[in-house]
Amino acid sequence: MLDSLTPRLRSECLRVFCEICGCQALLPKSLLRIPPCYDQSEDPLYRGGFADVWEGEYQGHQVAVKVPRVYSASDFDKTTKVFHHQKSAESTSELTAIVQMFCREVMMWKSLHHPNVLPLLGVTVNDGHFAMVSEWMTNGNVNEFVEAHRNVNRFEPVGFCSYR
Repeated sequence: MLDSLTPRLRSECLRVFCEICGCQALLPKSLLRIPPCYDQSEDPLYRGGFADVWEGEYQGHQVAVKVPRVYSASDFDKTTKVFHHQKSAESTSELTAIVQMFCREVMMWKSLHHPNVLPLLGVTVNDGHFAMVSEWMTNGNVNEFVEAHRNVNRFEPVGFCSYR
């Protein structure tokens, strides 16, 4: 349906949809389809400012599992309520910023279609921790790849992925 819209209108619809999902801390059910696919008892392979990344497996392929850090018990409780589709007595305005940011990021990432951006496969919940699942980059992250291949053309799409 969105394909029939002009690029500008399509972009605006996606932006508003991402904003609504973020504000309401909601995700489409189609994104909640990936079963737990990583071992949380192991240390993450990468640590970022707001999330950690584990290597996992989904449908026989290596995947990257990006897990945002949740800092308080109330954040954790609200997050698990959102992902288990439970009705919460709390209003939307009381949902934590981390859940809203997660939903907004998921929707924005899912809407991106570019050769240099790995597609989001979906979302998983493992022991109450919610995570985004994408293809695994066999050549490391973009910084590692550029460091290892100093002469690479940084403006041309490069085949990092092993999932397809």
